[in-house]
Amino acid sequence: MRPNKALLVKLLRIAAQLEHCLLNAYLYAACSLKSMPEEFEEIGDESNSRRAIQFERVRSWKASLLAASKEEMVHIHYVQCLLRALGEPPCFELPQRKEGEGWLFPNWQTMIDSEGEVTEEGDYVKVPINTLDEDTIKEFILYESSDLLQIENPFEDGSELKEVFGDLADFEFDLHLASVLKHVDDPAQYETLKEQLEDIYSHPITVQVTASRDEEEEEEELQKKYVRFKSIGDLYWKGILPLYEQAFELGWVKYDNLNLNNELLDENYAGAGLLPVGPFYRDKNFEKSVDENLKDPLRNYKDVRDIVREILIEGEGFANFRFRAKALLAKVEELGQGTTLGGEGEREYVEALIEDKNSQEPTPDWLANGQRLRLSHLYRFIIIWEELEQEQRGGSLSGETSANAGVAKRQKRRFWQKWNAPKPKLTSGSNFEPARQPISQEDVNSNLGLNKLTEELPAQFNACYLVLLAWLSRMYEIRDWQADKPRRQAIQMLASWPLMSMAIRPFLELASFFPVDLNKLYRIEPDYLPYLPPNARLLYEVYEQYITQDNQQSRKTNCLQAAKEVVRGLGNPALEKLPDLDQLNLYMDYLAVRVLSDAAEWASEMIGVFDTAAEDVVRPNYQKMLLARLQELSYLGEFQKQFRFRVQGGYSNQLPDLTYENLHPNKEDYEEKPEYIPEGLYQDTLALRLRFSGYGLVQMATDPDPTADEVGCTGTHMLHANDYSENGQEKTYQYFDHALIWQDNDDKDPIENIICRDTGEEGPKLGINLTEVSLVVTDGIAQAGIQEKRDVEDLNVEGFLELLTVKAENITSNDICLNLRKKGETAPFLNGLNHIVWRDGEPIDPFILAVYQHQQDEDNIELFQREIFNQTPKDAQEKTLLDMSPLQRTVSSRGPIGFDTYIKIPNWARENFSQEMKQEIGKLLAYPMSFLDNRANNLLEKLKQQIPQPVNSLNREQVDTIVSLGERTRLVSIPTILPHTTTIGWLTTLLHYGHTVSGKLGEVAGGEQNPIFTKIQGETDLQLSQDNSIEDRNQPNNRWLAKYTKGVMDTDSLLDFVYFELYIPVKPNIDGSFTFTKEWTFTADIQEAVKKYGCDFSKPILESSYETIETGAKERTRKESDSVFGKGFPETLSGSPEQPGSYEYSSDAINVDGASVKIAGNFGCTEGEDPVKLTWTATFTVKGDNEDAKSYAIVLAANFFAKDAQDMTIKLKNHFGPNNVNS
Repeated sequence: MRPNKALLVKLLRIAAQLEHCLLNAYLYAACSLKSMPEEFEEIGDESNSRRAIQFERVRSWKASLLAASKEEMVHIHYVQCLLRALGEPPCFELPQRKEGEGWLFPNWQTMIDSEGEVTEEGDYVKVPINTLDEDTIKEFILYESSDLLQIENPFEDGSELKEVFGDLADFEFDLHLASVLKHVDDPAQYETLKEQLEDIYSHPITVQVTASRDEEEEEEELQKKYVRFKSIGDLYWKGILPLYEQAFELGWVKYDNLNLNNELLDENYAGAGLLPVGPFYRDKNFEKSVDENLKDPLRNYKDVRDIVREILIEGEGFANFRFRAKALLAKVEELGQGTTLGGEGEREYVEALIEDKNSQEPTPDWLANGQRLRLSHLYRFIIIWEELEQEQRGGSLSGETSANAGVAKRQKRRFWQKWNAPKPKLTSGSNFEPARQPISQEDVNSNLGLNKLTEELPAQFNACYLVLLAWLSRMYEIRDWQADKPRRQAIQMLASWPLMSMAIRPFLELASFFPVDLNKLYRIEPDYLPYLPPNARLLYEVYEQYITQDNQQSRKTNCLQAAKEVVRGLGNPALEKLPDLDQLNLYMDYLAVRVLSDAAEWASEMIGVFDTAAEDVVRPNYQKMLLARLQELSYLGEFQKQFRFRVQGGYSNQLPDLTYENLHPNKEDYEEKPEYIPEGLYQDTLALRLRFSGYGLVQMATDPDPTADEVGCTGTHMLHANDYSENGQEKTYQYFDHALIWQDNDDKDPIENIICRDTGEEGPKLGINLTEVSLVVTDGIAQAGIQEKRDVEDLNVEGFLELLTVKAENITSNDICLNLRKKGETAPFLNGLNHIVWRDGEPIDPFILAVYQHQQDEDNIELFQREIFNQTPKDAQEKTLLDMSPLQRTVSSRGPIGFDTYIKIPNWARENFSQEMKQEIGKLLAYPMSFLDNRANNLLEKLKQQIPQPVNSLNREQVDTIVSLGERTRLVSIPTILPHTTTIGWLTTLLHYGHTVSGKLGEVAGGEQNPIFTKIQGETDLQLSQDNSIEDRNQPNNRWLAKYTKGVMDTDSLLDFVYFELYIPVKPNIDGSFTFTKEWTFTADIQEAVKKYGCDFSKPILESSYETIETGAKERTRKESDSVFGKGFPETLSGSPEQPGSYEYSSDAINVDGASVKIAGNFGCTEGEDPVKLTWTATFTVKGDNEDAKSYAIVLAANFFAKDAQDMTIKLKNHFGPNNVNS
C-alpha cells in the first residue's frame, strides 16, 4: 500500500464516527426500555403473569446496552488518542444523516441485512436511532459481527449458527439458575429446584398470532470513497493497523500521549468524574495485558495493536465467534459430565469464576476465553435477541401452548428452542414490547403543556449534547494543552459520567415517554438547537472553530470578538492578556455552563407545566417517572456553580485556592463547624448525650445510575417486582426515590413510599432507637474537632464529664426514636448528584433531627427537634444545600469526615444490631462472606417455601415473589463476581460525620412529659429543661452537636447501620437538693481490701486532694488547688459512728458568686455480694436569690462530682488493677 497519511487520518475519523454512532444508538435503545414493574403489569388489557420475569429480564438488557455504550465511549477515547498522536485534531462530528434512516456509512457494507438477505451493491450500513425491538437488536448484532459470521447468516432458520446462539442462551439461563441455587448442596435437590424454576420461567401466557408484514425501504446510493469494509474488524485490522505501522516507520507519530494518559488517571480530576478510559475487567490475564495501554505512552506499533485488540475483544469477542462459542459450550459440557454438584456444567462454571476472582493465580485459558466471549457486545446482543423472541412467544418453548408447556425437551434441555417454529407477529393486544409505549400523539396534541414539552425536548437535549461534545473535544486538543490545563481538568470531572448521568440519560429516557421525532435527536446544527436563549447557538459557533479547519475568516473573527468581550466582562485584566485560543476556551466554557443552566430552567418550567396540565392524560406511574427526570434535569444549573469552583481547585469538601475564597466573603454563612465559636462550643453547662443506633433505609439507586433511577440498573441497589405494599385490595408500588428513611412510625412525618423487605426474624428491622442517655457536664470548656488516628478522621469530642448514664429500657417501655424528617415534600437524601455536588460519601439534606417517644395507640410524644441552619437575616427564604454555593457547602462541615472499618463500631451501638449481624460480625476471618452466605441460605429457604406443586397454578403475585426472591438470593450468593464489589465492601465500611445543628428549634413536650427529663429527675432530683430562647447561635451552649456514622450497608435489605451521638445543652432548675451517685464493682474476694481502701474517712481515695489528715480525724480539708469552687473547704464526718464498710460526711456552705453549695455524701461497700459494690453518693444543696448564679453553682457542683468520680476511678484501677474494677 502506498504510504498515505491522509488515508490513515480518514480511516481513524471514520472509526471515531462509527463508534460515536453506535454509542448513540445503543444508548437510546437502552433508555427506551420499560423500567418500572408497573409497566409490565398488563399485556394489552390482560393481566401479565410474567411481569416479574420480564421486568428483571429487560433490566438486564438495559444493563447490557449501557455497558456496551460505556465501552463504545472507551473506543472513542482510543481513536482520539490515535488521532492525537498524529498531531490531528479530535473527531467528534457525526457522518451524514438521512431522514428516517439514520447515519450513513457508504464505506461499510455488511454481507447480509437484518432479515438475513444478502446485500447488494449500494446496500451500505445505516445506523438509526430506534427503540429496542427485534429488528433493532438484529441490527446491533450485525454491527458487531465479523464478515465470516455474516457469511454463516445468523438469522437463517435452521442454520448451525442459529443453533449455537440458542445453546448460548441455554447456557446463560443455566448460569442464572446456578447463581440463584448456589447454596443448594444436595445435587438431587438442585435438579428438582432447577426444574421447578425452569417451569416457572417458561410457563407461557396466551398470545394471538398474525401474519408477518412486509416493510419496504427506499435506499439512496452514495458514492463510495477511500476504502470499503464489511465489518468493524476489517476497518481496524485491515485498514488502520497497516497504515499505523507505516506511521511509525515514516515519522508521522508526533505525540506519545504521555501527559494525556497521566492526567486521565488522576484520581482528583478525571478519576473523580469516572471518565471512561478503560480497560474494562474481563479476567486477570486480560487486565494485565491491556493495563499498560493507559499507564504507558503510545510509543510503538505494538501499543496500537493492543488498543485495536481491546476494541475488537469488547466488540465481537475476537474473530471466529462460532468456533469460540462452540469451544465454550464444549467445555461446559465437559464440566457437566463429571459433575458432583448437579446440573450440566453451569455450577462448575460459576464456581470457577468465584475461585478465579479469589485467587492470585492467572485465569485458566478456557475461562479467560469464555469470559472474553461472554462480555463481548456481540454475545450480549445475541442473548437479548434470544430472550426477546421467547417473550414475544409469550414465554413458551418452541411451538408450545399453555396445554403442553414444559413438555418439549431436547437431549440437552433446550429452554430457548425455536428454530423450527414459525416466527409469530403478535397483535397489539398481546404483543410483548420491551420498549416503552409513548403517550399518544393525540393526547399530546390536546394538551398545550405536553405539546410544548414534546416539541422542545429534542432541542434541549441537543444543547446538552453539544456541551458534551465541545468539552470532550478540549480534552484531546493539542494546540493549547498546558495553558488550558486547569479548565480542562474541571472538564474531565464534569464532561463524562456526571453529564451523561444528569443530562444525556435522563433526557433520552424522558424522550421515550413522548412521540418525539427521533431524527431530531443528536443534532447540533443550529436549526436543531433552542432559538432562545441564544447560548447554545453561540456555543456551536465556537465549537465550529475546533472541528472545521477551513471555516470562513469572518466567522472566526466574529467568534473571537465575542470571546474577547466576554473575557473583558469578567473583570480580570490578566485574562485579557491571554492568547486568542485561550480566550476562546474561556468563551466556550462560559457558554457551556449557561447552556446547561438554560436546560435546567426549561426543565423547571416543564415541571410546573406538567403538574398542572398533564394529570388527565398521563398514567400515575408515568407521571412519577417524568417528574423524577425533569427534577434531575433541573439540577443542571449546578454545573455553572461548580465549574469555576473546580477550575480553582475546589471539589466536594476540598477547598479552592485563596483567590477564589477571598472573592466569596459569605462562605461561612451556613457553617455548622463544631470548632467555629472561639469561646468554645460548650462552656459551664450541663448537657444530655443521647446515643442511638439501628437501621436506616437507603432507598436509592447507587452510582453509576442517575439519581432519578427508580429501580436500579447498573449500580448495586436493585428494586424487585414484589417491592410493593397492599392495603386491602389497593396495591401501592414502591420505588427508589433517593430517600433516607430512619423510621416508619413517625406520625409527624408519615412515609408513603417505603420498601420493607422480609429478612426473617433475625434480620435487620427499620428503626434507629435510643440505647442510652447520659447527663454530662463541661469541664470548663467542651469542644469538638476532627482528629486523625491511624489515617482515619473522626470527630473527637473533649471536655465533658459523665454524671449519670441510663439505659433506654430503664427510661420507658416504649421506643425513643431518632428520625430525619422531610422538609416540605423533600425527604432527606445523600446529596451528591453523581459527583457533581459531592464525591462518594455525601452530605445529607434536608437535615431536621427529631427525637420522639413512640406511643403504640396514641400520638407520639415530641421530645426534641431541631434543623440545620439554613437562613441568614438577609435570606428571603430558607436554603437547601443545593441553593448554597459550592464553597458554602464545603465550609458548612456537613459532609462526611472520613471512612473507617466496621471493627470500630462501639459496644453501645452494637446493642441494636440484628441477631443475624450479632452472630456474624464477630467472625473476623469469615465476615462479611459469612453474613452473605447466611442471608443467601435464609432467602433460599423462603424461595423453596414459595414454590407450590404444581407450578402452573401460580398467580402473578406468586410469580413476583418467587422471581424477586430468586434475584435477591442470586445477588448475595455470588457477590465476588458481580459487576460491582460493593455488596461485600459496603458491609465492612463506615462513614463518619460530625457537625453542629444550630437552626430552628421545633415545638416539643414540656419537661414533665419528657421521659428522659423525668428519669433524670427521678434519679437525681435535678430538674432539667431545654433552652428554647436561643437568639445567637454563635454563642457557647446554643448549638446541638451531632456525631454520627453510617455504614455496614446491607444491599439486600437496603438497610445500613447508623449510630448517632447527639449532645443537647440543658438548663438546671432547682430549689432544693439533688444527688449524684457513682458505683464501682469488684470481685468478692477483695471485699475487705475495698472496704479498707474506699471507706476510711481519714484516708479518702483522693487523699492527695486534701490537706494532711490525721488518723482517726473527724474533719478533713479540701485543697483550694483541687476544688472547682475556687476555694478550699472542710468536710466533717457526720451521722452514726463510722462503720468499717461505710461513712457519711458533710460540708459547710461554699459561697459561689451569689449562691451557696452544701455537700452531704457517703461511701459504702456492700456485704456478702458478688460482685462487691463500692458506692459514693453526694447530695448538693444550692441556695441563692439569683437564678443565673444558682445555675452556675449547680454546674460547678456537678463538675465537682463528675471530676472526682473520674479521678477516683483512675485511683481505684491503679490500686486494684484495671481488670478488677468496673465502673
